[in-house]
Amino acid sequence: MNAVLETAVQSTLDDRLNRANTQRADVPAPARSILHIDLETYSEADIRKTGGYYYARHASTQVLMVAWAFDSEPVQIVDLTTAKSGSQSVEWVRFREALTDPAIIKYAHNAAFEIEILSNVLKVPLQIPQWRCTMIMAQCMSLPGALAKAGAVLGLKADQAKDKAGSNLIRLFCLPRKPTKHKPWTRTTVNHEPEKWQQFMDYCRQDVVAEREIHRRMQAFDLPEHEWALWHLDQKINRNGLPIDMELVEAAISLDQQIREDLLLEAQLLTGLDNPNSRDQQLAFLKTQGIEPKSLDKTAVAGLLAQDDLSPSARRLLEIRRDVSLSSVKKYEALARATCDDGRLRGAFQFAGAGRTWRWAGRIFQPQNLPRGPSDEEVLQQQISCVKRRDIEAINLLWGSVGEVLKGLCRSAVAAPPGKELVVADLSSIETVMLAWAAECPVLMGVLREGLDQYKHFGTLFLEKPYDEITKAERQLCKPPSLGCGYFLGGWGLVEYAKQYGVQLKAKDAFRAVDVYRSTYVGVPQFWDNVDKAFRDAICSQGGEQFWVGRFAFFRQGPTVRIQLPSGRCLTYIRPDIREMPFTYRDRDGKSHTTVKQTITYEGAEGYNWKRISTHPGKITENIVQAIARDVLAEGLMRADQCEDLTFDLIGHVHDEGISLNDPDPRNREVLEQLLAVNPGWCRDAPLEAHGYVGPIYRKD
Repeated sequence: MNAVLETAVQSTLDDRLNRANTQRADVPAPARSILHIDLETYSEADIRKTGGYYYARHASTQVLMVAWAFDSEPVQIVDLTTAKSGSQSVEWVRFREALTDPAIIKYAHNAAFEIEILSNVLKVPLQIPQWRCTMIMAQCMSLPGALAKAGAVLGLKADQAKDKAGSNLIRLFCLPRKPTKHKPWTRTTVNHEPEKWQQFMDYCRQDVVAEREIHRRMQAFDLPEHEWALWHLDQKINRNGLPIDMELVEAAISLDQQIREDLLLEAQLLTGLDNPNSRDQQLAFLKTQGIEPKSLDKTAVAGLLAQDDLSPSARRLLEIRRDVSLSSVKKYEALARATCDDGRLRGAFQFAGAGRTWRWAGRIFQPQNLPRGPSDEEVLQQQISCVKRRDIEAINLLWGSVGEVLKGLCRSAVAAPPGKELVVADLSSIETVMLAWAAECPVLMGVLREGLDQYKHFGTLFLEKPYDEITKAERQLCKPPSLGCGYFLGGWGLVEYAKQYGVQLKAKDAFRAVDVYRSTYVGVPQFWDNVDKAFRDAICSQGGEQFWVGRFAFFRQGPTVRIQLPSGRCLTYIRPDIREMPFTYRDRDGKSHTTVKQTITYEGAEGYNWKRISTHPGKITENIVQAIARDVLAEGLMRADQCEDLTFDLIGHVHDEGISLNDPDPRNREVLEQLLAVNPGWCRDAPLEAHGYVGPIYRKD
């Protein structure tokens, strides 16, 4: 690495992390004056579909009221819709001054929304480093993000919790309405419903009360300062936004509509059905063709099309169903709804949105879950050109399926504007690297340090072939066991896991792969055992005692078990317990067995429900590995943002890669690769590498 990169940010990051590592993450920071804030708004934009960043920039968005409280003082509120709003009162002036006072820390629940509304609607020149977010605190503590649900899990009393009547009041005052004969207005105001408006103001006040109480209860579990600095960078990235090629988006939607209409018309002529897109009508038609499938989902349709004895009509109907499904353009439609007037999609990344690991989650068009698409830039350019011309004939001739092409181009809707280039760098095999490092597995670490391909190395043992003779197809066969077996997968679990990679593993081969993995990389199973014991010891302890597994400390804190990571933060498991639970498994012959096991459980969110969840050492290992892999990426992003040699305008990150929008410079790719692959101070011996590309289009390298 060149000298500029070494001095740009490495020393400051290591110093900050060293300071964080000398303190427990649960030690609260020194007291500072705090301002708690909540506000209510009206807009014609649908925030559920557009996200908060577009919503805050919509011309119709208006602030209705603002409630706030300094420290433990009474909650104040101002109604900004009435002439007697008190917007020039002493308290309001004090509040406005506090918004830009660096000595006062501003808190809100989902603070990104308050930041965007105050900045874009009320035009307050905010400084993001002065802000914190109780929703982020809740998610990092493995609580639900929603204010009401977090309060319920924390056991807030009725006078402290969020007002349950709020949803109806929000629908009444915050959304447009269809006029009727007796109520011809298009939005409801205080003049229409004065009593309910007063209830709405009480609701807004109560949100501040609930947010402040949640903050008070979670202070002992606050984020380390370096994580708040990362959240501030996250806000910057989301504000920058992804540049979207709207010409491609609009063309894809138009082309999709055209091919859907053509396919469904063909299906109607083929079958005579009134609604050839109806699943029930399709099932009825297939029954007349001698087929009675229980499902017509993607997997079922693929299985049926693999049969040799289908009638021509049944086969074509199934092909049409498959192609109509492939032509779905929900991601393009999401981009069309949520991209701002300047061509940027904002708010696509949710900090700590992926549970206790604190990894980011995708929002709006789910950039964390994009189809791979072509990696060849020339092919991408050809496909984009054909789609923009709406040239169905050329697409079918060159690539066989319009639906497949549209699906693969979702990623390429992110494109650099004229005069800029995308710079993308990816941390190579980061989960495997961090698993080997966490488990201190000498064999796996040796493979990575020698620069060998782990999948091919596994293949030499599993397939009993020399390293250089492993073919591309055989390498792909070895990929699922090389990844999944690190997290405690058994034979039948590996069979299902492999399907995600398009690999069909026979049960006997899957069980042998598990045996080969565990006997070769013995440090990994040993790590599972040690993790299991430390977690159980922490559950049974009275608190204050730490149980170490290598670089990780397990300890009890209040109603939680926490795992201290070497990066200076903790994973949190709420109300853990060891309970007898039935456990069903299949042996190598496929026979099912049920036994009772002493199982680690904890409380957590599963879907929309809060429930007790069972876990196992492989899953806890996965949490640890994904968490520290995320921390490596996070530090790389911080380095890139603070680099003094080149200006990296970070616009996103997906799993293990960073994405920047730069002025053209021949050094861009190399420097970003180097910045991401610098070893943090807490894992100087991990064999990190990064590889990337530059270009006008976002693609999978």
